[in-house]
Amino acid sequence: MDVRGRGLIGSIAAAVVVAGVLATAPMTSAAPRPIAPPPASADLVAATNAMLSFDLSAALSAGTGNDASFQTGFTNPPGGQDPLSVCRYSNSDKGVDVPDTMAVGYMAMNGFVWQSVYQYPSAEAASRAWARLSTAVGAHCSGSWSRSDYAWKVSRKRLPATGAAGAGWAVTTTSNANVQHTAVVPVGDAIQVTSYVRQSPTLGSRVPAAINALSGRLADRWAQRETAPDSQGPLVTGAETSMLMTSDVPAQLPVTAPEDGGWSSFTADAPGNGPWTCALRANLPAGSWTFSSSLGGTGDVTAEPGALVQAMNVYQTPDAASAAWIKLRRAVLGCNDPSRPPISPTKPISRTASGVSAFQLDGVAAVWSRDFSTDPGSGFSMKSYTIHVLSGNAIQSVTYYLTRDEIADLPLDQLAVNTLAEQLMMRWNDAQG
Repeated sequence: MDVRGRGLIGSIAAAVVVAGVLATAPMTSAAPRPIAPPPASADLVAATNAMLSFDLSAALSAGTGNDASFQTGFTNPPGGQDPLSVCRYSNSDKGVDVPDTMAVGYMAMNGFVWQSVYQYPSAEAASRAWARLSTAVGAHCSGSWSRSDYAWKVSRKRLPATGAAGAGWAVTTTSNANVQHTAVVPVGDAIQVTSYVRQSPTLGSRVPAAINALSGRLADRWAQRETAPDSQGPLVTGAETSMLMTSDVPAQLPVTAPEDGGWSSFTADAPGNGPWTCALRANLPAGSWTFSSSLGGTGDVTAEPGALVQAMNVYQTPDAASAAWIKLRRAVLGCNDPSRPPISPTKPISRTASGVSAFQLDGVAAVWSRDFSTDPGSGFSMKSYTIHVLSGNAIQSVTYYLTRDEIADLPLDQLAVNTLAEQLMMRWNDAQG
């Protein structure tokens, strides 16, 4: 459920990537599909605290080429634009995917191991989704097929009920370049998917049993999440309870609502990814963690009425954050295009500006950037505004962006973004103590 990449329009790429929204889907005029609203912060804390963490058995963590990165959080819709399938089948690359209608998509990733929990509005909704999924796995997740230079083999077997997990499926997929073993089980009002995914021509012999056993343990932890002690630590918990949430959105900065197909997400990444700025090619230092929270948008370049993103890059020490800030400030203030081409009904334009803000913390002034672009071929315009601020060992970036199906300048209340950024920074500092 990791979602990263660049947008189709360079001027909003930074905002899109921080939001965790890949702009790879074509724009469409079809009516949006309602999406589950973001979970309450207490529910998010309980979920990620119970999910996959840093402890893995040797069978799942050993081996050269292990990806040491860790991620946890949620994305609605579950999996974003490209959720991890239980299996792919046939040379047309069809997939068996977990039904995601109105489900909250919690996820965690440690190296090659992924856990996704699709939580439904009720146990009855989960039961209906499981019946569809189980039937599809039984019908399709078996056999061999080829496409291009790859030959695939898929097999499945039943998993018995154990603890909090109902009877499920274990599905193994191998090819000459990639392997995946997935255990998928029903757990109360949710469906849990635990997978080992790796670019390798062979699957370790101990991996299937290790994933199946891990699936059972994680299902038990999920079922007991409301009473589990806090084991993920104050940094992650503090981020989940203090970062951008629906109640923070001011009237001046409307975002796409879930009932209109509005996406939402929270991700915590270790190690950090480093700040994203208007200077897309700037190689800025990454910290120990990157946290991001986003509301709005519809999963592609469109964001009507708008989208908000808060990102926190946390460093080991204030000195490390200050060193990163010096480079970020230089990069952002370099985002100034002296030309201001007029809006044209036929030619695309792009305008970029940046500057030093009156908003400051501990004597350090924030910096901002603004992008505006048009695409007459697609008939839409985009504007984004980002403000970055340093505080202690963290750099915060808050972005608001919007698009409209017209070729025209777009109003964007920069003062409202600045005010929100100050409120969020203060709350972050209070939560982190």
